Amino acid sequence: MRRPFVEPDFTDHPYGKMLQVWKSENTDDVKDALQAYSDFNTFESLRQRNQIKHDFSLHKDLWLIPYDIAAINMRRRALGLDWVEIDDPRMDDLYTEWDELPFVRDDVMWPIYLKTCAAMGFQPYKPRRVVDVKLDRMTNEITPV
Repeated sequence: MRRPFVEPDFTDHPYGKMLQVWKSENTDDVKDALQAYSDFNTFESLRQRNQIKHDFSLHKDLWLIPYDIAAINMRRRALGLDWVEIDDPRMDDLYTEWDELPFVRDDVMWPIYLKTCAAMGFQPYKPRRVVDVKLDRMTNEITPV
């Protein structure tokens, strides 16, 4: 006999709290939840048991850009709600209040994608806003073109 699916209870988890308040007009509640969400994600990236073997504290350029934080704020903006600023080290030197996420096009996967589209007879995706980058295959460092 199959057991019925039970939705997990994440009310005390940062993700659950974020899901509860992200649409709220009260920016203080959203800010607290978004900050906890961001801190949790940063902590998870820096944990010793993480499978990624880079020292993120020494190489901030290896941290993931917090598209998740920007996406939540962009959804809020689409609903007519205010953008919520938080203290997130991953947001340093990034534009805030984006209208849309930039599409990052690298010199490794993008050419493969174009060849695949051509072989299958599909039109490739045409983003409105593009950031071209070059990937160093020896060091995995990404530099803007």
